[in-house]
Parts: sequence; C-alpha cells; structure tokens
Amino acid sequence: MASDARPEPPAPEKAAVPFEVELENVERVVAALERGDLSLEDSIRLFESGHRSLSRCYQILDGAQKRIEILAGASGWLPYSPAEGPAGPAGNAESDSSTESGTAARDSNRGFKE
Repeated sequence: MASDARPEPPAPEKAAVPFEVELENVERVVAALERGDLSLEDSIRLFESGHRSLSRCYQILDGAQKRIEILAGASGWLPYSPAEGPAGPAGNAESDSSTESGTAARDSNRGFKE
C-alpha cells in the first residue's frame, strides 16, 4: 500500500519557489482582481496570495543584490561602495540629489498603487 501513501514534503531548502514562478503568480492575481468578477472574500484571499508572492519576490531580489555586491566587491569590479550607490555618498555635490538610492527607491515601490 505504499502507492497510496503521500510523499514526504520536501525540505525547506528545496521548497523554495523560483522568482519567475512567484512573479507569474503576482501577475495572475493582478489580472484576476482587475477583472472584478470575484466575490469580496475570494478577492481578499487572492490579494493575500499575491501579497505573499510579491514579498517573496522582494526577498529573492534582495538576496540576489547582496550576492552580486559581495561578488563584485570582492573582485574590485564595483566603481563605488554598495552603501554609497552609483551616485556617490549622500551629500556629495557631484551626486544627483534627484535620484534615490536603490534601496530607498525599491522600498518606496513596495506598496500597491491605486
């Protein structure tokens, strides 16, 4: 009766969903919510699913950015320190004050827009 047994769930390391899958889920959620044909309860459930996927996308992107900064910094490839960003240190007369740092810009875009 081993064929009727459910398989063991994978270890947490193997259970990670790829970025592309999470992003596709966000896109599906947005499309479904924009159609407007769901009940309120279904819309809320779907929104929660999309929000979890979007949060996971940001986690994956943050991890990728840190890995790139470590690799590029170790090789001396980056022409700036990750803390300064490409525009230079804050308050530097040569830096473009109209440009937000990557982290600040990313954080400000995490909310949903109407």
